[in-house]
Amino acid sequence: MYAAIAIALAVLVIYRHSILPEVLCNWLDDTFFFRFYSVQKKIYKAAYYRLLPVFGAQQAALLAYLLTAQSGNESYGWTSRVYITDNNAFGVKVKSGNILRPYQSGIGLAANDGGYYGHYTCIENSARDAATWLFETPTKLQAFAAVTDLQSYVQALYDNDYFEGETVAAYDADVEHYYNLLNIA
Repeated sequence: MYAAIAIALAVLVIYRHSILPEVLCNWLDDTFFFRFYSVQKKIYKAAYYRLLPVFGAQQAALLAYLLTAQSGNESYGWTSRVYITDNNAFGVKVKSGNILRPYQSGIGLAANDGGYYGHYTCIENSARDAATWLFETPTKLQAFAAVTDLQSYVQALYDNDYFEGETVAAYDADVEHYYNLLNIA
């Protein structure tokens, strides 16, 4: 019995320090042992590890936290139909011509503008895709490397055409609501 507990603790320690390959980590996330992770923690963790090699630990942690708050806003508190049906935590659409983004696994629900939302096999892939968007061009990389707080993050989103039809102040207030609700410890 003690050996089983020791093995479980060793797996947990290794898992928490990201030594295991991503595929095995995803499998562990789906097991009963790791179900205590909330949706917020899954989004944060997937975004953090996608951002880490590009931005370094401190900036990756900040951006992952801000991305998690943003996902709360984009998915109406992780309850939207697109979120539930397509594991799409950010409302990301398929590119014109039905070209999928790297982490999208297919075409999801129809959007009001005539396009389609992207479908993801898991919530973590939605977070990885959103994280990738932050550095997929040199302009975005420079803008998000300079982010220091929620306001500069929202301004960088706006400057890089992430959202339209809403003022920076309004979008900032919406994201701030979820930022204040996050429970990632």
